[in-house]
Amino acid sequence: LNEYRRQGSKGKIIFPSTRLVYDHASNADEKDVTEDFKTIYAINKYACEKYLEMYNRVYGVRYSIFRICLPYGTLIPGATSYGTAEFMLGKAEKGEDISLYGDGSVRRTLTHMEDLCSMLIKGAFSEETENSILNIGGEDYSLKEMAEAIAKKYGVGVTYVPYPEVAEKIESGDTVFNDRKYRDAVKYKREHTFQSWIDS
Repeated sequence: LNEYRRQGSKGKIIFPSTRLVYDHASNADEKDVTEDFKTIYAINKYACEKYLEMYNRVYGVRYSIFRICLPYGTLIPGATSYGTAEFMLGKAEKGEDISLYGDGSVRRTLTHMEDLCSMLIKGAFSEETENSILNIGGEDYSLKEMAEAIAKKYGVGVTYVPYPEVAEKIESGDTVFNDRKYRDAVKYKREHTFQSWIDS
């Protein structure tokens, strides 16, 4: 940010943030930030958000922050990435049962990678998102629903195991985004669904 200032840049900084700034949120809007960050990653992301707000207030640095929940899918055929859906798919493709911690009832907002990229680009060029924080929306699924949909296609099972001690302590619970702010600012119609991704 200091180098940005020294160069006199007028560009807008686009920062991808995370669902982990929320905790047990079933309809999280941008004001519902937790006071109990569970991971260093979450603290770091939130700190970066606050740095941008501060540099905007003091130096006029322009920014847009987009909070992302659970991306899935890929734009590169045959390529996979780390993530909840990719973990499930990888197990199923090998003929292995998909294992979930607890009862799999925690819910997430899912966004296909192609929609995510398009939404970030459209959001980045929108004046309505400038110097704002916006949730990136998608579909609402439980981990159990995700696993069962993938398992059904590949003919495998879904098993449930107790949380390991550390995983249980950092579990953030439901994270379902309220994306009204983004939808009001940027007109975008998502083109992908989780089920169509599984079926493809």
